[in-house]
This record gives sequence, C-alpha cells and structure tokens, in this order.
Amino acid sequence: MKKENLDNKDLDLGGLLFDYFTESYKANIDKNKDLINYLQEEEKKDLLFLYLMYGYAGNNGFVAEELVGLERHKKEEIIKRLIKFLDSQIYCIFQFFNEKRMSDIKEIAEQEDFFVFYKYKHNTISFDTIKVLKQLGFIFCKRDGEKIYIHMPKYIKDKINNIFGEPYLEYYDEIIKYSQGIADVYGAINLEEAYNILKRDINVSRERYENIISFVSLLELEPIYYSIKSNDLCNFNIRDDEVVQMNKITNKLRDIFVYDKQLYLDMANEQYLMEQNEYKEFRNYLKKYYDFDINDNVVLRGELIDDYIDMAQLDEKKAKETLIHNMNGTFSIDEQEKNTLINYIENIRKKMPIWKLGGKIINESRLLKVGRNDPCPCGSGKKYKNCCGKNA
Repeated sequence: MKKENLDNKDLDLGGLLFDYFTESYKANIDKNKDLINYLQEEEKKDLLFLYLMYGYAGNNGFVAEELVGLERHKKEEIIKRLIKFLDSQIYCIFQFFNEKRMSDIKEIAEQEDFFVFYKYKHNTISFDTIKVLKQLGFIFCKRDGEKIYIHMPKYIKDKINNIFGEPYLEYYDEIIKYSQGIADVYGAINLEEAYNILKRDINVSRERYENIISFVSLLELEPIYYSIKSNDLCNFNIRDDEVVQMNKITNKLRDIFVYDKQLYLDMANEQYLMEQNEYKEFRNYLKKYYDFDINDNVVLRGELIDDYIDMAQLDEKKAKETLIHNMNGTFSIDEQEKNTLINYIENIRKKMPIWKLGGKIINESRLLKVGRNDPCPCGSGKKYKNCCGKNA
C-alpha cells in the first residue's frame, strides 16, 4: 500500500486564537486610572456578572439570587458595593490560581505602567492568564496591532502585593480532575449526584463544591462545564441544548455505573486514551501504511478520534457520516480501507464510557454497578434510590 501523507497544512493556530480573543480588547487604558475609573466605563450587566463571579469564588454559601436586589440599584451604587465585596473575596479568588498563574499575576503587578504581551514574540506569561484576569476585571487591555497593552489598577496591585504564602487550595486539583472525570463518564450528571460520588474520597462541603464548580465553569478555568439552567455537571464539549437531550436519555435508566476514584481520574487524563492498546494499534497501523509521525498525537486525536467519540455519544449515525467526511478530506482511499480505519476507531471508542448506558465501559473491571435497591456506594447505609440515586 502506498503511504499517504497525513500532515495538515500549517495553520497559525496561535495567531488565530490571539485574534479571536483580543478583538474586543479596546479599553481606554491610562496609567493614572484606578479600578473605580475603569468600572465606571463598564455596562451594568458586566458589573453584575463580576459580582456573580466574586461570589462563587467565596466560601460563604453565595447564591445567584443575591443579585436580584442589587440589580435595582444605580450603577454608582453597584460599583461601590462591588468593590467592597471584592475586598472580602479577593483572597478566595486567588485560591483558584496555581503557582504558575500566581507567578504570571505577580509579574504583571510589578510593572509600573503597562505590561506588553506580544502576538508572536516569546512571552513570559501565558495568554490564558490574561484572559482570566480580564474576565475578572483585574486588568484592562488594549490591542495595538500585534501587541496587547495591559494595565493593572493600583487597587489590584496592592491586593496582590499583600498576599503572603501560597493561597492555592490544596484539594483544588483533585476536585477538578475528579469532577472532570465524572463529567466525562456520564456526559451530564446532576451536580448533587456528582458531589455524592466525589464526597466518598474528598472532604468538601456541598456548598463549597458548587461554588468551586460554578466559578471554574464561568471563567473556563478548567475543562468543565456547569449548566446552571439544569444544575448539571457536564462534559466540556456539550452545552445546554444537548444537556436536555442527554437528560431525556438518562432519565429512562434504572441503573448507573459507578467506578472507583482512579477511573474517574484516568478519564480526566489526556494521556489515558493514548495509553490504551487499541489506540497504539491504530497509531502503528498509520505509521506502517501512511506518512504519519508516530509522535504526532495531535493530528491523530483531532477530527479522527475525539470528534467521533464525542459526537457518537449523542448521534452515532451523524458521527459516522462526519467521520467519513473528515476521512475523505484527509485520505485518498477506497471503501474497504475506509472501513478498516473506522473499525480501528470504533475499537478505541469501546474503551470510553457510553453516556446513554449510564456511563458503562465495556470490559471495565473497576465497575461497581448499582441497582436502585442496592446499598448506596457512598456508604450512607441507605438504598441507592433513596440516596445518591434519588435524582437518577
């Protein structure tokens, strides 16, 4: 068989992402402006959104309903209350920032005037940090060609300079990875049920857990999506309309499949799929018959595997049609060879949870199948239907 070139045309993905996210970076920045000056230029709805994010970052049982009364006030009063609220919450916000992100923040805070981030030149801080800080209202940005001029108000700088030690939550990483794995196993699961799975291994209150997930999802800090509308923890690639579709399917299930902690952590690990024998066999097949760099997992995962697995969870027919379409754009092969590649990919898919079957994974030994009348795996002593499965 003649080797087929699998390489995609070189795309300036970094540049495209830079252009996409910085299109709205048009703040009227001034080194003499402080936070209150910038907030006065924001729309009322954006100020309320900041209040919402600051609230979810805290550990005080904040609920979104608190915004209802605030919305009735004039903009000046909202800003006054917002700054006062931020004063009490800012340390809680920094608890979500790991060592690298805190290092980036402190580097920006050290600048007397403006910090400059370049589109193509090497930058010492990550663009992800800039996006997060801008959403939080901690920095204000103006794009000028291939540069972003960043101004951090003195109020924020002073708060950062008064932080001693590492505020980062010790259990944050574990909560996020565990939650991401739960979302990936079930597609969409009621937050209460997700918490009941997680609390077997991590000691965190229900209110604190919801605040963490809400804050992380709003800021897109991690690959987790929380649907406030349906109160579901979701796979990062599905949104509210698909959650409704998922719930129609899963509400018909009598059983769900519960696993040990390590499996959920494995599902959140990007390397997990690539460590499976089925994946390695497919990669080696492509290496043998196609002009494919065996180390280029990005090309292999992309449209060929990840998109198919995610799409097939909701619509197998559409997923297969899309996969064939993607293959036609990548390979020049006959139908027999096309079916061979599809079989390899389908074997890989079988190593992943099936959402419409309650998270079932074929041939998974770490499975704890829970019937509705069985003892709940959380250890409460109640039947599953009266405990963690109450909403299933």
